[in-house]
Amino acid sequence: MDNKPRNKYWRSWFNKLVLDNRPVVSLIIILLFLMILYMISKVTWIFSPLKEFFGIVGFPIILAGVLYYLINPLVDKLEQRFKLKRVLSITIIFVLITILIIAGIVSVIPVIREQSAALIKNWPDYWNSGVEKVEGFLKRSAPRRFKKNKLMVLVVILFNHGVRRQPNLRITRSHR
Repeated sequence: MDNKPRNKYWRSWFNKLVLDNRPVVSLIIILLFLMILYMISKVTWIFSPLKEFFGIVGFPIILAGVLYYLINPLVDKLEQRFKLKRVLSITIIFVLITILIIAGIVSVIPVIREQSAALIKNWPDYWNSGVEKVEGFLKRSAPRRFKKNKLMVLVVILFNHGVRRQPNLRITRSHR
């Protein structure tokens, strides 16, 4: 059957002037897209549960996808070369990854402990050095607006002297 219309004026003026005109169609699409964005901005309360859900569940899903694409070729090789079942090869890979993570954590713990002890031991020196730098900045190289702003200088001085007088802090430098 012939799909052509019987009338030679079958196309309306709307089809001729609007739908057959690429710039007009492009502008209509852009306008519709902007209207959709505007409507979404007005009903954000509808999407807040989705945002919370994907904020909680999104990272594990993405991590699972990345691990799948990283581990899948290794699982395929274990299946082909050693004729292992897929479940067994996945279990072996996960056990190896777990052992590597545990070994990494165990090897890092002593370093973190040593650095934390060194930080605690040297904290008074770090604190005193910071206080000296702030006082030196305020005395000689502070911008003029700080020199004019006596309240700011007073707050910094009171803070420094107040912290130094705390009995539980072991600051060895004597205050002036």
